[in-house]
Amino acid sequence: MDRMLARDVMSTDLIVVAPKTTVDKIAMIMMLNMISAVPVVDEKFHLLGIVSEGDLVVREDVGTVPRQSWWLKLFESSDELARDYTKAHGRTAADVMTRHVVSVGPDATTAQVADIMRRRGIKRVPVVEDGKLIGMVTRADIVQMVALGGSPAADVKRPDNEIQDEIMSRLKQAPWVDTAFLSISVQDHRAEVSGLIASEDRKHALNVLIREVPGVKAVRDTTRVMPLPGL
Repeated sequence: MDRMLARDVMSTDLIVVAPKTTVDKIAMIMMLNMISAVPVVDEKFHLLGIVSEGDLVVREDVGTVPRQSWWLKLFESSDELARDYTKAHGRTAADVMTRHVVSVGPDATTAQVADIMRRRGIKRVPVVEDGKLIGMVTRADIVQMVALGGSPAADVKRPDNEIQDEIMSRLKQAPWVDTAFLSISVQDHRAEVSGLIASEDRKHALNVLIREVPGVKAVRDTTRVMPLPGL
């Protein structure tokens, strides 16, 4: 399957707010549209920041600001205290938004986007081109891609020997397996693997790798799990 890009999966029907949009209006927009964050843009759609649920839950006006012990405050810098105060008391998107937003270009691969989400612990990544917001990729978009894109490879028409050669080539590049202990054959687009594998985790990964090869319709795995020297 071809690599999918951010432009292929991003949502372009965007709900955005201006820097001067008030906090209560932002909260209402998020609630009515059942979204957990909203980008902040200027009149030319340049991305300025993003307001998420986390930016709105700690508010002085609704009594959700935790009362921190005075001695804990000694460990916070003046800048951190100032930012906390702005978040708790700010009235507009410009006051409470997260300014340092991780974004990607439209040609970023979905693998890169998913990796950013995983490493940063975030649920959405804005897609920006020439400084302007053009879309948003969410975890839901990635999940939908997985649901819709997982099977086309099986329909590819390829000679069995070509499929077998690609399987072996991929296995030789995998650092977690030793092909010297494995035997691979392909007949009628069905792969059969036998031999020894060092663990159940590697056995599972072996099956995933084989199924990923375009043209493979099924896998018959008769490998045995056995600790192997050097693995």
